[in-house]
Amino acid sequence: MITQKRLKDLMAYQPATGNLIWVAPTNPSVKVGDVAGSKRATGVSRVVLAGKSYRLSDLVWLWNFGAFPNSKLIHLSKEGFNCTKVEELMPLESVLNKPLTQKLLKATLTYDELSGEFKRINHLSGSRLTKAERCTNYQGYGVLVVYKRKYLAHRLAWLYAYGVFPRKDLDHIDHDKMNNSLANLREVTKRENSLNQKLHSTNSSGVTGVGKVKSGNWISRITVKGRLINLGIFHKKSDAIVARQVANVKYNFHENHGVQL
Repeated sequence: MITQKRLKDLMAYQPATGNLIWVAPTNPSVKVGDVAGSKRATGVSRVVLAGKSYRLSDLVWLWNFGAFPNSKLIHLSKEGFNCTKVEELMPLESVLNKPLTQKLLKATLTYDELSGEFKRINHLSGSRLTKAERCTNYQGYGVLVVYKRKYLAHRLAWLYAYGVFPRKDLDHIDHDKMNNSLANLREVTKRENSLNQKLHSTNSSGVTGVGKVKSGNWISRITVKGRLINLGIFHKKSDAIVARQVANVKYNFHENHGVQL
C-alpha cells in the first residue's frame, strides 16, 4: 500500500484542476508533467502504482490528508468522476451524518423535470434505480433511498429543482402520486391540498358531492373547513352537478378536484 510520502515523491497535486501530475514517473512511457491516471469504461480514472490499481480520487485524498478515505468517496461536482478537486470529494460515512442538500442529491442522482424520473449517476451498475432504492409507500407515494435514508420522491424533486425541501405540503395536481414532473407539483397548505382530491372510489355519480337519494332526485353537497353544506336537491343530475361546480369556484377548490383524470 502506497504512503503519502511515497506518493508525494512521485506526484504533485494541482488544486486548480484536481489532477495529480507526475514529477518522478515510474513508467518509461510517462513523462514528467503528464497527468496521472487513465479513464476506464466505467468513467472512473485509475492509476497503477507498483502493480496495484488505485482510484485517482483515493490518491488525491491520500496526497492531501495522509490516509486513504475510510469509505467510498462521493463526487460532489456536477462533473462527477471527472472532477477530483479535494473540496469536491466527501467520504460516504461523512455524508450519512449530514442533512441532505441539493448538492449531495445531485452528486448521486439526476432528475428529469419533464418526466419526473430519477436516475443514478456515477454508478458501476448503470443508471436505473434498483428495487432496493425505490419503492411505493402505503399511501401510494414513490420513495427513494438516498445515502441509506428514505425520502418521498416528490420532495426530492423539489429539493433538486429549488435547492430546499418544501416547507408545506406538495400537491400532485393531476392526482397521480407517482407523477413527479415539476409542473405537476405545487407547494400548498394542508387545507389547499384538501381542495384538490381525486374522485373517491365509492362515488357512484361520477362527481364529488353529488349523489342520488331514495326519491330519485339528486342531492348536491360540499364540505368546507369540516362543515357539510347542502347545496340543494334537484330533479336533474346535471343541475346538481352545476350547483357543485359553482360551489367549487366559490370556495376556491382546485379545478381538478373530484375530476377523474
